Amino acid sequence: MLLKNVCLIKQRKVGDNSKTPVRGSKPQGSITQLSINVLQNEHHDLKQDVVKLQADIVEKDDQILELLHSINKQQQWCRQSNIEIVGLPEAPNENPKTLMVEIAKHAGLELSFDEIEFAHRVQPFQSTPKRPKPLVIKLKDRITKDRILACGKLKVSQQRILD
Repeated sequence: MLLKNVCLIKQRKVGDNSKTPVRGSKPQGSITQLSINVLQNEHHDLKQDVVKLQADIVEKDDQILELLHSINKQQQWCRQSNIEIVGLPEAPNENPKTLMVEIAKHAGLELSFDEIEFAHRVQPFQSTPKRPKPLVIKLKDRITKDRILACGKLKVSQQRILD
């Protein structure tokens, strides 16, 4: 709107070569000053918007970090009943649940298939061709995991004493 008025005034001035201003028009200096003031106000408003958006971004980044921390904590809690066995040779058509029952039996603990939710081999982040994939076993509860680990530690310490 303002630009349209400025263009109209310029056309009237150019059309009238005399130095007399067009009736109802403002002097050139006040129009320029008005334009500058409008642009300065818009610039100020935009700067305030940018500052507000930057503050929002910082707030959202904090929320994202908090959510990532919460997700990681939940994932770790879900893994508390897992056992990872590294270095166990792979065999064709092996049954990982049966392997875990045999390992528990070797440690001196009777473990049933019902106490194992799942067992499978996983690909490590950095795979080496001659190493077998680790075996991950998820047990029904953390107490079962603790019993297996305690029996395994007891068995290892007894072997060291006998040797």
